[in-house]
Amino acid sequence: MRVNFLQYVGPAHNYRNSYVAQAAIREAGYEIALGMMPKSLGPLTFIFTGTGNVSSVSRSALCSSTAFVSYPLYL
Repeated sequence: MRVNFLQYVGPAHNYRNSYVAQAAIREAGYEIALGMMPKSLGPLTFIFTGTGNVSSVSRSALCSSTAFVSYPLYL
């Protein structure tokens, strides 16, 4: 039985700092890249609004994985 990699990425307040959260997201990204994403899940879409600390750290954490970034200007 496959384990859902998203079970290992928790809410932001569960991590000591942003580096630990980025490592969890990066590990999930590696599992996606290895083809371990459950077939029941389609493409994942994340939308960030604002330019504050939460948005910028979240964006940098996601970009450290195997994510494709598309800016609104290009949509």
